[in-house]
Amino acid sequence: MEELTGLIHDHIREKVYYREALPLGLERDDSIIRRRLRQKMEFIADDVAALAEPTDAELQAYVHAHPDTFRRERRFTFRQIYLNPERHRDSLERDTAQLLAALSQAGDQADVATLGDAFILGHEFEAVADSEVATLFGEPFAKELFYQVLLKRYAIVVQRP
Repeated sequence: MEELTGLIHDHIREKVYYREALPLGLERDDSIIRRRLRQKMEFIADDVAALAEPTDAELQAYVHAHPDTFRRERRFTFRQIYLNPERHRDSLERDTAQLLAALSQAGDQADVATLGDAFILGHEFEAVADSEVATLFGEPFAKELFYQVLLKRYAIVVQRP
């Protein structure tokens, strides 16, 4: 019984000293206390990490519940030849047909920078997100580009003004 009374008195003394030490700031700039707090935080982190390890089934369920978080937007790499409708006003259909014929003949060797009219955004686009294609060229262009890529064809998209 005497031993138990001693433990209780020691515990109370510890609590009182601790409460009195905090307002005095005695815990600050103390490497032993910092080390002990770090040690306690590492124990907590290890325990939380062990508890938080999800199973494959839980991960799969989370992915299915939040598909947009993990969905990557389509990206396109393409070369463009622009025919300015203002410049080709009456001959746009004919000039487009001639351009398509020249492209068919040249194949992959066609230098798009030398064909068509100047375009402020350039002629080559690499890994451009689907939404950015729609913003730059319009939704109909983006959809047609996607369908042409699905068909594994060269994308020939003619936009009328």
